[in-house]
Amino acid sequence: MLGQKLEKYEKDDNVELVIIKGAGRTFSADGNVKAAVEQKFSLRGPKLKKWCSTPEASLGFHPYCAFSYMLSRLSGRLGEYLGLTGERLRGKDVVAAGLATHFVPSQKLFQLEKCLLSMNNGEEDVIRSVIDEFSTNVQIDERSILNKLPINNECLSRKSVEEIMDSFEVEAGEKGNDWIVPVLKRMKKASPTGLKITLKSIREGRKQTLSECLRREFRITINTLQTIISDDFYEGIRAIIIHKDKSPKWNPSTLDEVHDEQLDLIFKPFEEHDLELQIPVKKDECRHELLTKLYNLRQGRKCVMAYYDEFLQLMLKLDHRGEKVSHDIVCFKVGLNKDISTRMTLQKFDTIDGIFYTALEVDRELKDNSFMAT
Repeated sequence: MLGQKLEKYEKDDNVELVIIKGAGRTFSADGNVKAAVEQKFSLRGPKLKKWCSTPEASLGFHPYCAFSYMLSRLSGRLGEYLGLTGERLRGKDVVAAGLATHFVPSQKLFQLEKCLLSMNNGEEDVIRSVIDEFSTNVQIDERSILNKLPINNECLSRKSVEEIMDSFEVEAGEKGNDWIVPVLKRMKKASPTGLKITLKSIREGRKQTLSECLRREFRITINTLQTIISDDFYEGIRAIIIHKDKSPKWNPSTLDEVHDEQLDLIFKPFEEHDLELQIPVKKDECRHELLTKLYNLRQGRKCVMAYYDEFLQLMLKLDHRGEKVSHDIVCFKVGLNKDISTRMTLQKFDTIDGIFYTALEVDRELKDNSFMAT
């Protein structure tokens, strides 16, 4: 019902502002809400007493509705920490972490809403200036998890969930690190499958565009609901939400029983393209996705041939999605035609730096839509 109303508001030129409030104990800002916020304005402000969390791993699930995109872009390894532990961020922490733009004390919310509703202008700058009047600067508490980032970054830089937990175990033995004990307790109670899916999803999100993250999350969700490798999600809902016995029987029951090959089954694209999440794509998204891939390849210092193969895959994917990108023209412009790749290697073009800067020419061309088939 909420989604239908938001879609209606989006198409109504008379609607300039949408205010959404939670009426119960919690409010779930899912994908529909996020889409509406992005369409109308991008301001977010938590109440003084409110909090946000991503507890999906404790239910045998994974952060969805673009959270693998958002969490992966938080400072350091904070996103992985929030996803794996389900830690609650209070209002001030939400702003300090970059998940909200304003902090408005509870006692000022009624007056803020009144002012917003009395406006005759829906421009973002005007809305922002009104919210600015009621918001306050945030000072995080000494015990805030945001003050523990050095330890978190060190522990969460490990390759696997098992290694991350081992690293936390070591740190927990150090003086002043008693805060880690409940962190480990939450992780040990969570679904092993959910933890591994969450870590992999957030880390993949760091290298992907928003559209790619949404498609992957949709894929994971469908395969999870179909119990491709585990029925933990249903067991988590039963134990924590329905029966509330808080004693889920996870299957597999340990981290070492969840193998990479199993995870690959729920991450891999569907064999039938029509089953993938269909997202309306703007022309500029082609350019953004291409340059994101170029940047990631440059960071990896890959050779020309390895780059060409990945570039080819990107072009094929865009073509498959109906983008109608001319692969031949793009390859010629970037100078990666296989016939000349050897000569380019001799020109010390195999560090990707030259390719990356040449891509700026691609960027300019794409802005003129000259790579888009008519």
